[in-house]
Amino acid sequence: MTLLYGIVAMNLLTFLAFGLDKWTARKGKWRVRGLHLLCLAAATGAIGAWTGVSVFRHEQQKRSFRFWLFVATAFNAVWVWLLL
Repeated sequence: MTLLYGIVAMNLLTFLAFGLDKWTARKGKWRVRGLHLLCLAAATGAIGAWTGVSVFRHEQQKRSFRFWLFVATAFNAVWVWLLL
C-alpha cells in the first residue's frame, strides 16, 4: 500500500512540474529542464507526465521530447513491474 501512495505522489509531483514549467514559460521566466521532466516521468511519474502534456499542452510539437517521453514511459513500466 505504501508503494501505491509513493507512485501516486510521484505522478502528482510530475504533473505539477509540467504545469510549473508551462506557467513559467508563459511568464518568460526560468524553465524546468526537459531532462528533469523526463527523469520524473521515468521514476514512476509517467501517468502524471502524459496528463501534464495533455492538460497543459506541453511540448506537443517537439518530436524529440515526445520520443524520449515514450522511452521514459517504457522505462517506467519496467520499473513499476519490477517493484511489484
